[in-house]
Amino acid sequence: MKTLAPFISLVSDRRNGNFNGFNIGFPYTAAGSDSIVGYEIRGMGGYKSKAAGTDSSTAAWVADLSHAKNGLVRHVFFCESAFDAMAFFQMNRTRLGENIALVSLGGTFSDRQVQGVMERFPDARAYDCFDNDLAGRINGLRLMALVEDIPLKITKTDTGLMVESKDASFNLAPDRSIYTQVGTHIPVRYRMGQWQPPKDFKDWNDCLLGKRIEPKIMTSKYERDENLAGRRNPGIKM
Repeated sequence: MKTLAPFISLVSDRRNGNFNGFNIGFPYTAAGSDSIVGYEIRGMGGYKSKAAGTDSSTAAWVADLSHAKNGLVRHVFFCESAFDAMAFFQMNRTRLGENIALVSLGGTFSDRQVQGVMERFPDARAYDCFDNDLAGRINGLRLMALVEDIPLKITKTDTGLMVESKDASFNLAPDRSIYTQVGTHIPVRYRMGQWQPPKDFKDWNDCLLGKRIEPKIMTSKYERDENLAGRRNPGIKM
């Protein structure tokens, strides 16, 4: 993909005696600097890693498609990996325009990563493009807390998530829009949007590959009781 080529490198680990080839490297930079402070790495067979010493606390992979005119960027799309960000761009390219930035947090989520990105693009709106799972929803809430400047406490529960602020406490269903749910309890300025993968897919890369979430087959109570009885009575011991 030529548009993203300037933000991708080929990297090789010269100290690895078992592999002398190249992997794809997504360079990490911090706010206010073009210096590379690490790489998110992807390779054959699903290999993924980060280069030793990568700064995942304040830096991220940022593809500024405004041709380095940061002040023109109006939309910043946050993803959990660079592959997800690339897939998101490929699937929605005709709707995105040029005044955008794609961001990968590389599977980590640091407040300073997000704050540093938004410092680069002060007039932009952040978008939650995280995965369709509980971790993705938590990342979305943390992103909202930062860009909306609303301190939130997030706790996992048996049914989803408990969200607490100084003004409210409420349960959140992971399968519904977090913005809609939070907005009914807490005033928000809508500086963040959501552009998540379709519900049938875990993330944007799976969506691009057509890899749907496998439905969970729920067993009946009778079947569960039968299985439990079988584990408790394995048979006559010889």
